[in-house]
Amino acid sequence: MARKQIPIKRKQQGVVTLRTMLLVLTGSLLVTLLVAVFITSYGYFRDYVSDQLAGHARDGATAIGLSLSNAIDGRDPVASASLIDAVFDSGRYLSVSYLNHQNEQIAGRAMTLNEVAVPSWFRSFADLPLPVAEAEVVRGWSRLGTVQVISHPGRAYEDLWRITIGLTASTAIIGGIGLFAVFLLLRRTLRPLLALEDQAKALGQRDFRKRVSFKSTREINQVTDAMNQMADDLGQLFEGQAKLIQHLRRVNNEDSVTGLASRSAFDQRLKVEVESEEKAAPGILILIQLADFSGYNQAYGRSEADKLLLRVATVVADFVMEHAGAFAGRRTGAEFAVFLPGVLPPDAGVWCRQLVNDLDGVYADLASPMDTAVHAGLARTLEGRGARDLMAAADEALRAAQSSNETGCHLADPDKDGHHNMETWRVIISQAIRQQTLSLWLQPMINE
Repeated sequence: MARKQIPIKRKQQGVVTLRTMLLVLTGSLLVTLLVAVFITSYGYFRDYVSDQLAGHARDGATAIGLSLSNAIDGRDPVASASLIDAVFDSGRYLSVSYLNHQNEQIAGRAMTLNEVAVPSWFRSFADLPLPVAEAEVVRGWSRLGTVQVISHPGRAYEDLWRITIGLTASTAIIGGIGLFAVFLLLRRTLRPLLALEDQAKALGQRDFRKRVSFKSTREINQVTDAMNQMADDLGQLFEGQAKLIQHLRRVNNEDSVTGLASRSAFDQRLKVEVESEEKAAPGILILIQLADFSGYNQAYGRSEADKLLLRVATVVADFVMEHAGAFAGRRTGAEFAVFLPGVLPPDAGVWCRQLVNDLDGVYADLASPMDTAVHAGLARTLEGRGARDLMAAADEALRAAQSSNETGCHLADPDKDGHHNMETWRVIISQAIRQQTLSLWLQPMINE
């Protein structure tokens, strides 16, 4: 007996989907590219701000040096201090100093870098350089001293902070839009893979109707076309095999002339009904045979004989349809068998006589002017009586009915337990020989 193979479903753990892998890969590349652009842009703007800060300091030092050399007498400390105070009060310088040849401060102002409108951590991170710009102070051919200027980096930090915020926001927006676009692209591109997975599962369950209609890239489209073609081919193959199996089953289980169950199919079902513990129940077996069917076959030919058998089978099939659970089959020639489950002998006798009368009418119409008769033998199921014994009893009853030339039925006598046919006697004797349960009885003979 063939064993049904039960598919084992193994839960895959820790398996990453292809879409997730591609999304992570492309997303990582995109983020890396954006971070590189951000770092490059930030470095460029930082260097630009630092250059602007250094240039501002040089311009301031140059202007103060020219003023002290030409407009104001650089040798006057008070005038020099007034000029430096005026320049420093603009707030754009962190330190302005006027030094003599001995690096002693003649005049100067300075302030600490405290009030800057940027976070302290960003100021520590940016750490802009504070270049010192110098300019000479001269009067005629005499060198009076040196002016040292350091520009205030507050505005530079603010500009760099605004640029950094803009770069961060633009990077985040571009990165988010890019990742979302990649997600949508991968979702649309890989959508047929989900349909292919569902189609493969359907093929595993022998469902060949599912098709994949989504379009994607050329390579995936080729795979979907191949899967659809395979589903068509497998569907046609299995459909052909199913038709072949159905045909073979019909040939094996159905009689080719009448359409009723074949002899083997009927005997197998009868055995299940009579001997199975689940279905064992009272019932009646009827064997029906058309008298002198061989003469009809010789007189009218095989074609007409097949038509007669088909007409008889139609009447028998109609009779079976009127009784729940009943089934019928053709055995050999013009012999038919009908089993009526759950039927008592009196009812079975009435129905059997009605059936054989109907069959005799059909037989007489087609075989006229031949003399026709239909005989039937009935046997009831008994405890301990198998399908073979039941068939033998019905066959014996059929032979008893055939002893009369008239159409009729005969019910086997269940009390005749000691009467067996040749096959049953063979089985009994063979079993006794094997089990060595034979006894010899002597009958003395007296010679007078």
